[in-house]
Amino acid sequence: MAEYDRLAGIKGRFVRWLRYEPRAEGDVMTLDADEVGEVVEQLQYAVDTILRQRQELHEYRLEVRRLNMQINRATR
Repeated sequence: MAEYDRLAGIKGRFVRWLRYEPRAEGDVMTLDADEVGEVVEQLQYAVDTILRQRQELHEYRLEVRRLNMQINRATR
């Protein structure tokens, strides 16, 4: 659950940045070097998590397919 909460926090932060609206003419959102590093780290964590979960889902589907074949053979 902690992993889900962390990913939700990362998503929330990016959504706020995407919805950024300048308050005045020429107003821009700036990030310092530490913030950029944090953004890169968070994106890497999110990508790694998604790829790992995708692989786990693929393995789960293969196992379900294998078990279904066993059930079909056993019930013939």
